[in-house]
Amino acid sequence: MNQMKHIHFTLLLMLGISIINACDSSTTDMVLIPGGYFTMGSTSGPKDEQPAHRVYVDSFYIEITEVTIWEYLQCVQSGDCRMPYFWNKRFFAGKVDDLEGKEWLSLPVTGVSWEDAQSYCKWKGEGYRLPTEAEWEYAARGGTGTDFFWGDKKEGASQYAVIKKQLSPVKSLSPNQFGLYDILGNAWEWCLDRYDPHYYKKSQTDNPVGPDDPKKYPYRVARGGSWNEYIWNLRCANRHYGESSRRYDEVGFRICRSVKSK
Repeated sequence: MNQMKHIHFTLLLMLGISIINACDSSTTDMVLIPGGYFTMGSTSGPKDEQPAHRVYVDSFYIEITEVTIWEYLQCVQSGDCRMPYFWNKRFFAGKVDDLEGKEWLSLPVTGVSWEDAQSYCKWKGEGYRLPTEAEWEYAARGGTGTDFFWGDKKEGASQYAVIKKQLSPVKSLSPNQFGLYDILGNAWEWCLDRYDPHYYKKSQTDNPVGPDDPKKYPYRVARGGSWNEYIWNLRCANRHYGESSRRYDEVGFRICRSVKSK
């Protein structure tokens, strides 16, 4: 069984590299998010989402999809990124056995740590980075002030969010108001900030970036929920976190750039 799984994984990897070599996939599709004020957090969620507070973020560019396996494989091939730890394990293979080659490569890459995401950004080039938690929530809300960018109720989620299904190719559903796909659901997304459950009580107003004490705040923020979550965890204000060096089955990332870096 282990040998068969290894063969399955190796064939998929070879397929991915062959498609990468045959196609020009060096570009990253990004959309400009115009700067502005918004209300970050919530008045009724867990304490780490409170208090709801007014925040300003500068304009920035953000990738319209989560980083895909296809994109990430290029970094692996270059030697600058390591393999996600579970690609050749049964948990993952069992979720994608029904996908054909290009569909498989269009899945969001998961099983990557915050540090892996940093390596990818460095490989992509100057200016690429993870979004701050404030930038992420501003982009996810799409100019709305509701729990989800489609409203306050779970009805409608099936049109926009991959939830309680399985990991799905990016762009499988409709985007939010800013043109971002899977910003809620499909895979959790790493953010740049360190996680502090009390940060909102002392957050700066303009372009907050979270606390900077690595000993006191060792965890990094993840946002957006995943395919394996309840709808509550897909709220725009919901906060999650993880160890920066640990790779989680349901966590991936998307990248962004400051306007001056574009």
